[in-house]
Amino acid sequence: MNYIAFIKWQGSPAYLRFIVKDSLGQVWDGMRMNPDHTSAQTFADVIEASRIAQDVQRRHCEHYPYHEFFEVPVRIELFSDGDVRPDELKAWLLKASCMTVGFGCFGSGPKTSTVLMIVDYSRFHEVVQRTVDGRS
Repeated sequence: MNYIAFIKWQGSPAYLRFIVKDSLGQVWDGMRMNPDHTSAQTFADVIEASRIAQDVQRRHCEHYPYHEFFEVPVRIELFSDGDVRPDELKAWLLKASCMTVGFGCFGSGPKTSTVLMIVDYSRFHEVVQRTVDGRS
């Protein structure tokens, strides 16, 4: 089985927190992965926890001799009653969206690979001219 770092939620819906855990049963303690579950650092922000999990996963993959990049376009359509600026949409997406991969069901990648998926919001841009009532 390949190594997988992931986010696990804990707490109640009113006080939701996240921890970073790995497939070896260890937790992120703020400095490193640790087998002592009482040392787990908790995160209120799922994005921050995601970044840590991805950094842990990336460090664990440094021994692989191949490192390739692929890009897949993601299209976002916005419908609204009024003007929404691209920076407003970007800010909302950063808070509200996440990308999940079914590692638990499908493994970490094809064969003995590990796949990391990253949404690069630094390249966020509007592709088509804005329209009002379907007109440019």
